[in-house]
Amino acid sequence: MDIINLLEANGPMLSSSIKKKLLNAGLSDVAARQQMSRVSKQIKKLPGNFFPCRAAFLYLKSHENTDKFFENLIFALKETNSVHFGAIAALAARGGKTNLEKFKVLSGAPIMRKKHKNFDLLMAELVQSKLVFKKQENDKEIIELHTSLLNAMPKSAWTDADEVIEELIAAAFANWIKKNGLGSYNKLKRNGEFNSYYWDITAPSYVFPLCEKSEQAKSGFVVVDILPQYDITEEQIRYFVKKFESTRSQYRFGRFLPILIGNNFSASAFSFGKKSGFIITTPANFFGEQVGALLSDLKNTLENMTLAVSKKTEVEITNMFKSVAKLEGKSNNIRGALFELVTGHMVFKKFGGIMDINKNIKNDNGEKTEIDVLCLEGNKAIRVFECKGCNANQIIDLSTVQRWEKKISIIRNWINGISVYAGREQHFEFWTTSSFKPEATDYIKRMKTSVKKYTVDCKAYPELLEIAKSEKLNSIYDLLNEHYGTYERL
Repeated sequence: MDIINLLEANGPMLSSSIKKKLLNAGLSDVAARQQMSRVSKQIKKLPGNFFPCRAAFLYLKSHENTDKFFENLIFALKETNSVHFGAIAALAARGGKTNLEKFKVLSGAPIMRKKHKNFDLLMAELVQSKLVFKKQENDKEIIELHTSLLNAMPKSAWTDADEVIEELIAAAFANWIKKNGLGSYNKLKRNGEFNSYYWDITAPSYVFPLCEKSEQAKSGFVVVDILPQYDITEEQIRYFVKKFESTRSQYRFGRFLPILIGNNFSASAFSFGKKSGFIITTPANFFGEQVGALLSDLKNTLENMTLAVSKKTEVEITNMFKSVAKLEGKSNNIRGALFELVTGHMVFKKFGGIMDINKNIKNDNGEKTEIDVLCLEGNKAIRVFECKGCNANQIIDLSTVQRWEKKISIIRNWINGISVYAGREQHFEFWTTSSFKPEATDYIKRMKTSVKKYTVDCKAYPELLEIAKSEKLNSIYDLLNEHYGTYERL
């Protein structure tokens, strides 16, 4: 029996598992080690140091990019309790993609600790082995899991709405910590560092028993991670358990309170967290059932925005905003995301027709973009709206308008490629609850005069109020005044 035969029969394997099989086949320990040391060039090795005791993941060329390769790799990572498995499982739970800052939190790897794989090395190994990829999206560095590796993991119901829910939970939790004095008001951080690990929220605490009154006493700490999913498994919280256990065993400078909050945990995940010794909870348990119901309604609204535009009444939309604002505090992230709902409702009341919100398109040139609000006004016109729910300090600049101009080009190519849209008027508008810088306004004016086959226009906060007033959308008028006219960013 040789190693190639074992790999052909069993698929990719750890070198330690291959050695066991050689021993079970009757080879002596010396003979088995000799075979392992004379590995054929036909046998490949996963680059990087993924496994304990310098074990290697071996495979044949015929295994590359096969389901068997990724299934066996996941099994090996999980079996050896590799830090890579926790990072991969947490990333897979988010649909296989997140921004770099969040991946630092989910990795379970420290910035720098003795006898621990640090984040930079973990990231380098994952990229080198092509298990994850780095790319740029909207000026953010994105970490994306290899598609086949994602398919080998348990399926997750992650949607873009979950990111919005995550921001709301984070804002609500930060407000709770500040208002109740659990953490220092001015030193609370999002994506902060504590004990060389990354956390969603960190805050020094001077509350007993986290901090004792003495001349040498240092502040305690509150550290929080947030998982907005509704289907959180035991594997998906392993990264947090690693951070917690490492910090508990090595932190010598005070006490800390670790909290993991997620919308819904499996029974095994919840039990795993409780046995580990940290607080594991849900928004409904922590803030109350009303908040849990609000998050569920908000998630459903964001995932079905087109339906919500025509089905939700002004009062229902207004009540949702009031509830979100109360929970969110001064942060504007959620109200920014919900502005498309407000725009869609106003457009529907003004023009009627068939609505589509957050529509992803791909034109004949292969160019992709997202239409914030699309209104098909019968056979007469196609109306496309770009939405920016900003506060008064976030003024739309020239570069934003120029990106919109490029977006218009992509959308027009898509429209003109659909025969049933032929002959319809095309109208493009930029709506913002803020205002435009003078150079941006001048540029839009030039756009208006330079185009003939379609129209271009923009509406700032005062014009949106006028539309709401003229269409007798009294609740929307009040909503714009209350939730967009004065709010500020944290």
